[in-house]
Amino acid sequence: MLWGKFLDDYNFEYHFDENILFRGKSYYLESRILDIWCQDNKVVAYINGSSIYKVKLTIDNELRDYSCSCPYSLNGEYMCKHIASVLYYLKENDIPELEVINQNQVDENLELIKIYDEMENNLRHISDKNGFINYYNGRYFVDLISNVSDKIEDFIDNEEFEFAFELIKYTYNFIKDTSMDGSNGEYQQSFYLINKCASNLLYNEEYFNIFLDYTYDVANENSLDDFSDAPLHAFILYVHDRDSALEVINILDDIELNSSGIFVSQILDKISLTYDYVNKEEAIKTCYKYIDYPGVKKLLIKYLEDDNKIDEIIKLLKDDLKNCARKDVIYDKLLKIYDENNRFEDKIQLLPEVIIEAHDFSKYIELKEMCSESEWIVLKEDIISKLKDNRRDILLDIYMEENEIDKLFDLIKQDISLYRLAKYQDILKDKYSGELLNLYKNELLEESKSATDRSRYEHLCRYIGKMSELSNSEDFIYNMLTQMYPSYKSKPVFKQEIIKVLSPRNKQRLYNLI
Repeated sequence: MLWGKFLDDYNFEYHFDENILFRGKSYYLESRILDIWCQDNKVVAYINGSSIYKVKLTIDNELRDYSCSCPYSLNGEYMCKHIASVLYYLKENDIPELEVINQNQVDENLELIKIYDEMENNLRHISDKNGFINYYNGRYFVDLISNVSDKIEDFIDNEEFEFAFELIKYTYNFIKDTSMDGSNGEYQQSFYLINKCASNLLYNEEYFNIFLDYTYDVANENSLDDFSDAPLHAFILYVHDRDSALEVINILDDIELNSSGIFVSQILDKISLTYDYVNKEEAIKTCYKYIDYPGVKKLLIKYLEDDNKIDEIIKLLKDDLKNCARKDVIYDKLLKIYDENNRFEDKIQLLPEVIIEAHDFSKYIELKEMCSESEWIVLKEDIISKLKDNRRDILLDIYMEENEIDKLFDLIKQDISLYRLAKYQDILKDKYSGELLNLYKNELLEESKSATDRSRYEHLCRYIGKMSELSNSEDFIYNMLTQMYPSYKSKPVFKQEIIKVLSPRNKQRLYNLI
């Protein structure tokens, strides 16, 4: 139907605020109109704004009626930029009148429009006034998309493939354009639901090709932004046998994604499809070819485990140790393999390296239990010698385990902290009670100067309580508190916390002091 001539004679711009008109024309020029059609004297259009909005116009020699589902328009109370964008479109373009073949087709078109309207209304119910879905309402958005996926499946079951396809495309954009917290994976869950529906559509040969063309267009134009690999994921979900796997592998080889995929990794997915449906050995060869690609090594190890190729797995993991930042993770995998395959000697050989490199004291205890007494004397000294210039904390635990009291105390003095004094106090107190009291005192006097809140007061007083467990501590603690007095004399909360941990005699002496 030709609308341009009518709009040449009708000055619709007169009815708009200048800023609204400018933004409406920008929407038209930016191709924000997703879909538009007319029937008789009515025009219906869907506009891609901060959400997807529906514009309805009635034209009979003049603009008789208008409405938009956006918050600004209030369903026709005001002329908004979305209405302006449609009028600019009508002025410069012909649009087809909805061809009615029979009443069933009319009903089907109306059903699709009704679904769009229902989606928009449900979205408004779970969004705030700015159209944003918060952390707590994200699950309701997934429920909304789940309901839409049921409608798509109904169209497919009834062989109404055109309507299923249109609703899939619309929903992709609907999800992409929704403003949402999304930190619980709501975008990914929603796209997956629609991708699953699309995978069922692909069983129809005609719509396989139609959807494939659409997938290429989306990938080339990046029209779904970060989610532009979503339609391609539908093909992966569609794979069900060797022939379909080969067909999809060819698509993965041919298509070019303009951004890193959220749903699809072309290399990983090609390897997985090859392994699951085509040729396992070929998939493993491909893994070795792309061994440095993220995720490939993990996939290869899984396949090698399935084939019980333990030696190859061990070699891969040991190679990983040379460049891996998280060596502890690799060590855990190796030790697990040794345990599962009863490789006792291999484990004994690896554990010293784990202790030294990963500073894992639990593995020190495990290794000690695995060795004879004579073996352990030699092995222990070797481990300690290699740890000396490394991590202090594991050495402290080793000295405690081996009852090396003097070495433990000397190491603590090199880097004193209240935490370490308390942790190792029980093993040291018989020999070093007086020294521990003095170390506690120096740390507490210094830290009390900067303590300014109850949590910090409680922290310091816990260690005053630990001091009371040492020999000859009562008078020592009181003398320390007299020196500390300037730090707490004007802090009643600090005084309350100190009193809680004192002996009855020291409580009375402190009351007299303050």
